[in-house]
Amino acid sequence: MKIGENEKIAELLSGQLSFPAESGDEIKRKTLLTQLQTRLDAAVELNVHEMLRQVLYDSMVEMSEREKKQFFDRYIRPMRIVIEEDGALRLRLGGS
Repeated sequence: MKIGENEKIAELLSGQLSFPAESGDEIKRKTLLTQLQTRLDAAVELNVHEMLRQVLYDSMVEMSEREKKQFFDRYIRPMRIVIEEDGALRLRLGGS
Protein backbone atom coordinates (compact mmCIF):
# COMPACT_ATOMS: atom_id res chain seq x y z
CA MET A 1 0.00 0.00 0.00
CA LYS A 2 1.03 3.56 -0.61
CA ILE A 3 1.76 5.94 2.22
CA GLY A 4 -1.50 7.37 3.52
CA GLU A 5 -3.72 4.57 2.27
CA ASN A 6 -3.89 3.00 5.72
CA GLU A 7 -5.12 6.30 7.15
CA LYS A 8 -7.79 6.59 4.42
CA ILE A 9 -8.95 3.04 5.07
CA ALA A 10 -9.11 3.75 8.79
CA GLU A 11 -11.14 6.95 8.15
CA LEU A 12 -13.49 5.08 5.84
CA LEU A 13 -14.03 2.30 8.34
CA SER A 14 -14.66 4.80 11.14
CA GLY A 15 -17.20 6.73 9.01
CA GLN A 16 -15.16 9.94 8.97
CA LEU A 17 -14.46 10.00 5.23
CA SER A 18 -17.12 11.96 3.36
CA PHE A 19 -18.54 11.16 -0.06
CA PRO A 20 -20.53 13.39 -2.41
CA ALA A 21 -24.05 13.88 -1.02
CA GLU A 22 -25.84 12.35 -3.99
CA SER A 23 -29.17 10.86 -3.01
CA GLY A 24 -30.00 7.22 -3.55
CA ASP A 25 -32.81 8.29 -5.90
CA GLU A 26 -30.38 10.32 -8.00
CA ILE A 27 -27.96 7.38 -8.24
CA LYS A 28 -30.83 5.08 -9.28
CA ARG A 29 -32.05 7.59 -11.89
CA LYS A 30 -28.58 8.03 -13.40
CA THR A 31 -27.99 4.27 -13.44
CA LEU A 32 -31.32 3.55 -15.14
CA LEU A 33 -30.86 6.30 -17.73
CA THR A 34 -27.35 5.10 -18.56
CA GLN A 35 -28.52 1.50 -18.96
CA LEU A 36 -31.54 2.50 -21.06
CA GLN A 37 -29.42 4.68 -23.34
CA THR A 38 -26.93 1.84 -23.82
CA ARG A 39 -29.73 -0.57 -24.77
CA LEU A 40 -31.37 1.96 -27.10
CA ASP A 41 -28.07 2.60 -28.84
CA ALA A 42 -27.58 -1.16 -29.32
CA ALA A 43 -31.15 -1.84 -30.45
CA VAL A 44 -31.72 1.12 -32.77
CA GLU A 45 -29.05 1.74 -35.35
CA LEU A 46 -30.43 3.50 -38.39
CA ASN A 47 -28.84 5.55 -41.11
CA VAL A 48 -31.75 7.37 -42.74
CA HIS A 49 -29.61 8.60 -45.64
CA GLU A 50 -28.71 5.01 -46.53
CA MET A 51 -32.32 3.95 -46.00
CA LEU A 52 -33.59 6.61 -48.44
CA ARG A 53 -30.94 5.60 -50.98
CA GLN A 54 -32.04 1.95 -50.73
CA VAL A 55 -35.76 2.83 -50.95
CA LEU A 56 -35.13 4.87 -54.09
CA TYR A 57 -33.18 1.99 -55.60
CA ASP A 58 -35.75 -0.69 -54.65
CA SER A 59 -38.69 1.35 -55.91
CA MET A 60 -36.80 2.37 -59.09
CA VAL A 61 -37.54 6.02 -58.42
CA GLU A 62 -35.03 8.62 -59.51
CA MET A 63 -34.63 11.97 -57.78
CA SER A 64 -32.21 14.82 -58.23
CA GLU A 65 -30.07 15.77 -55.24
CA ARG A 66 -32.33 18.77 -54.72
CA GLU A 67 -35.46 16.56 -54.73
CA LYS A 68 -33.83 14.14 -52.28
CA LYS A 69 -32.99 17.02 -49.93
CA GLN A 70 -36.54 18.40 -50.14
CA PHE A 71 -38.03 14.94 -49.53
CA PHE A 72 -35.66 14.35 -46.63
CA ASP A 73 -36.40 17.72 -45.04
CA ARG A 74 -40.17 17.32 -45.45
CA TYR A 75 -40.73 13.69 -44.42
CA ILE A 76 -37.65 12.20 -42.74
CA ARG A 77 -36.16 15.02 -40.67
CA PRO A 78 -39.44 15.71 -38.81
CA MET A 79 -39.79 12.00 -37.97
CA ARG A 80 -41.07 11.42 -34.46
CA ILE A 81 -41.10 8.61 -31.95
CA VAL A 82 -44.45 7.17 -30.88
CA ILE A 83 -44.71 4.77 -27.95
CA GLU A 84 -47.79 2.58 -28.21
CA GLU A 85 -49.88 1.51 -25.20
CA ASP A 86 -48.20 -1.93 -25.25
CA GLY A 87 -44.78 -0.28 -25.06
CA ALA A 88 -43.89 -0.81 -28.74
CA LEU A 89 -41.77 1.98 -30.16
CA ARG A 90 -42.70 3.22 -33.63
CA LEU A 91 -41.07 5.83 -35.83
CA ARG A 92 -43.59 7.99 -37.72
CA LEU A 93 -42.61 10.02 -40.75
CA GLY A 94 -43.44 13.69 -40.61
CA GLY A 95 -45.31 15.77 -43.14
CA SER A 96 -47.80 13.08 -44.07
